[in-house]
Amino acid sequence: MSYESPKYINQSQADLFQNLQSTINTAVTESKKAIAAEKVAADALMNENIMKAGNASAAVIKDIDDTNYGDEFRTTKVDSYFDNYETSDGRTVTYAERAKELTMEMNQKPRPENYGDLQAELNFINSSPQTLKTSLDNLTSQFDFEGRDIDLTGNSDALLAAYIVQGKPGFGKNSNFDYKIRRGPNNSVEYVFSGSGTVNGKEVSFKDGEYVVNSNTLQDYEDNDKEFLVEIPNETEIINTVVKDSDIFKGAEYNDKGEMTTPGDISLLINDIKMDGEVYIDDEINTDAVTVMKFKGEDGTEYKYPTFNVDKKKLRNKMQTAIDINLKRFLDPTTGNVDEAKAYWNNRLAARTATEPYDIDIIRESFGAFPEVAGMSDDEVRQKWEEAIAPWENGVEPTPYQLAAFHRVYTDRTVNEVYDKMMSPAYARQRIAGDVVDEAGNIKTLNKLSKDQAAKVQGILTIEK
Repeated sequence: MSYESPKYINQSQADLFQNLQSTINTAVTESKKAIAAEKVAADALMNENIMKAGNASAAVIKDIDDTNYGDEFRTTKVDSYFDNYETSDGRTVTYAERAKELTMEMNQKPRPENYGDLQAELNFINSSPQTLKTSLDNLTSQFDFEGRDIDLTGNSDALLAAYIVQGKPGFGKNSNFDYKIRRGPNNSVEYVFSGSGTVNGKEVSFKDGEYVVNSNTLQDYEDNDKEFLVEIPNETEIINTVVKDSDIFKGAEYNDKGEMTTPGDISLLINDIKMDGEVYIDDEINTDAVTVMKFKGEDGTEYKYPTFNVDKKKLRNKMQTAIDINLKRFLDPTTGNVDEAKAYWNNRLAARTATEPYDIDIIRESFGAFPEVAGMSDDEVRQKWEEAIAPWENGVEPTPYQLAAFHRVYTDRTVNEVYDKMMSPAYARQRIAGDVVDEAGNIKTLNKLSKDQAAKVQGILTIEK
């Protein structure tokens, strides 16, 4: 039901009911955001409780080889796995016993009709030790989080399993937590984690009572560089990568971390990114188009000169191709990593976005790919934005509106970083818009400054209020 229908509304009450409809719409939006935030917070709290319980140090089980699967606790698991082979007729025997049975059946004369099936089963058994070893290697690799900045809004089941795998005190042998290894579908291996406990007065447990990890899934994650325990992407490295790829600072040099070690030159493209407008209007400096910088010469004389302001929209257009290429890391339908995008959004972008109000025109621009937005009121569009910038939940695919908001905020964060650098005094000489003038009106061009004075231009420039 809509409260906007004239059939039900007296003209004098129209504004009242319209306000009521807006209040209801807002309440629904806030409710959706609150529910999403609560789900994310619940995972975060569970993860924090798990981590607090495992603060005591414990060696991560590594370096598994063909004959040694790890410590006594893990070796017991492996022994149990190889002692329990379920046959098609419902018997439970050891892997070795079943291999012997298969060999005897296959050696019968004449050859049995199901020889191919028997051979396939024997091949599986013979390859089982290596299959198990590989899956244990992958399991250990995936659930090792030492020294990593793990997304605590992520899957709490995976983090709890990691503590069990690593044998953390309170989660390993003689604890209420355990795991078993069993044969999975299509001759795969499954790791089944279970158990619960109380930590800091809070229950720590698996959502569905147990958590199953399949060896094929482990291999897929390893092959595609995905993570069960997602690390929060480093924002500085992300921005540095975009800056480097955009080549916005011509001639700049970067280290292995993508950090700029040698400043680049923006003067070559200043005409492409400067704000429109004349430097002077009726002999007065146009402060919209330029910033007045000042410094003191060796003799104490104060000089000032205008420098072009950078147009942030033009800068965005100049950088957008490099930004879009790097965004594929998160948002590409085929190669993107949604879990990594969620970690980046929930831990780096969402909180600051909620406190930075976006103009309705920018929001409409961000949602420009959706035809239905054109017919929405400003209130409706803003509600869509508020829903889109809520925390992302685990196991729930982000909506197209959430992806569009991610694209906008990611772009803005990167462009703002570059804009601030370009507008800093260090790059003022590259934005020169006029001659250096002292208080007496004497002109002194930059190329006539001494090296010492030029250095001071770099370090002492301030913005005139």
